[in-house]
Amino acid sequence: MDKDTLYARWLSGEITAEEEQELKQSGALEELEAITRFTDSSRLPPYDPKAALEKFKATRMQPKAAKVRRLDWRWYAGAAASVTVLLGLWFWLGSGNSSLDAAPGEMAERTFQDGSSIVLNDGSRITYQDSDWGEERRISLEGEALFDVTKGVPFIVETAQGEVRVLGTSFNVRAWDEHFRIECYSGKVAIERNGQRDTIVAGEAGQWRDNQWEIARDLVATSPAWSDGKSVFKGEPWNAAFQELGRQYNVQVEHPDIDAPFVGNFPHNNLDTALYILLRPKGLKYETSADRSEVRIFK
Repeated sequence: MDKDTLYARWLSGEITAEEEQELKQSGALEELEAITRFTDSSRLPPYDPKAALEKFKATRMQPKAAKVRRLDWRWYAGAAASVTVLLGLWFWLGSGNSSLDAAPGEMAERTFQDGSSIVLNDGSRITYQDSDWGEERRISLEGEALFDVTKGVPFIVETAQGEVRVLGTSFNVRAWDEHFRIECYSGKVAIERNGQRDTIVAGEAGQWRDNQWEIARDLVATSPAWSDGKSVFKGEPWNAAFQELGRQYNVQVEHPDIDAPFVGNFPHNNLDTALYILLRPKGLKYETSADRSEVRIFK
């Protein structure tokens, strides 16, 4: 196995004992462990998930108007029934549409008339029409969102990649260009793309690959990775990881085109650490502008 793959597998926690021994013998393991120690030391302090859940439920009991402000992502990560949705651009035609946007580096929240709630991650947008949700609840999204969907009539999320349909559950959707992955943490989720339908339940993940659904039944995560302050990639293009880096840190990223899958993760609280993890396997370098609003990646 080549060294780039070994580094990526170690950083994503998927390395075997034999592979770890190979890293140790090459002297690379000590350097990789130093990266982890540095990242751990930079993490935000822990939060109380039970207290956060109670606060989340209490807030949903009172109707409130939309508001946009800086939010602590750890607060919403405590909600047990939540969902992250990464979606492609899809505008809902018709009159009377409502919308909600989150500016880069900020988050936005909204509670709907049925009690369902949504928190938009930075740079995201939703459009919807909730005046008559008696038979169907339908939302179009661009970007990433955290959902708490109350049980009731079908709740439909429209995306350029496909459609996700639930009654009341928690799930995560990642949609980058042609890459489409859904993880189900509770309940059941119906997924559809190009006329091909499937269903996944808690502990399963569906990924669109080679024009068909691949179902993995070994999902151990109980919440989306971004709610824990990191971005995780399982074979998506390196270019998608660079784009995600730009969104999370609100920077412009200039990078070479890398036609290869990236397996690994990077933290959201330290740009230099994130760049090191992303660039080290390919031997790339980087430089930032004086105000650190731009990053140039080069060989």
